[in-house]
Amino acid sequence: MPNWAPPTPTARPTWPTCPTGRRCWRCGRRGKSWADTADSGMALSFVLKGIELRQVAALPLCVGLAVSEALEEAAGCRAEIKWPNDLVVGGKKVCGILCEGVVGEETAAVCGIGINLTQTAEDFARRQLPHGGSLLSECGVRLAPRELAVQVLAHCDRRIEQFFARGLPSLLPAYRARSATLDRTVRVLWEGREAVGWAVDVGEDGSLLVEIDGRVVPVCSGEASVRGLYGYR
Repeated sequence: MPNWAPPTPTARPTWPTCPTGRRCWRCGRRGKSWADTADSGMALSFVLKGIELRQVAALPLCVGLAVSEALEEAAGCRAEIKWPNDLVVGGKKVCGILCEGVVGEETAAVCGIGINLTQTAEDFARRQLPHGGSLLSECGVRLAPRELAVQVLAHCDRRIEQFFARGLPSLLPAYRARSATLDRTVRVLWEGREAVGWAVDVGEDGSLLVEIDGRVVPVCSGEASVRGLYGYR
């Protein structure tokens, strides 16, 4: 079992948002980027200081759980977590989360959250994004970005404090209950390789445990990509 020692944060989260009326550029995993106008989505980020690098890999799971709870509260529809860093509603991706470690005078983590708010199904079809969705297209609600950001950060604050104090294992029961990946057939994509397996569980270090050819293999988010066999999940 990993030895989860709670770090001592030296700064509370801060959240710059996309300026109104401008195009907001976002960065995703593996260098992917995309752009939205300010009113169609909500993009925010915050910095956590005093965290250990070995804990950064598990942070997207913590933040994903918090944001899924915030979206359910704000939009009234259930947001499930696609391991490790996406939120889906009705099988459509409505939110992406990226947390990265920063090493300097002290170790920190930067977490970015992007939520699709008002895009329509036609918008995603035009962009050839069949697995994309928004809170409007999937939940039928229009939410103001700043009000939603307040709710998201409140839930993040609560779950991150729990993460600091008790480690990722204390969050896993709630995470598993919201998982869109567990108990499903998945494709694991390593560089140049692909394997099909069954998503068994999430490890205490945040890895996805996948049964492949009768053997349970831990899959780390920085090393491989996981896709559902019959869709985005």
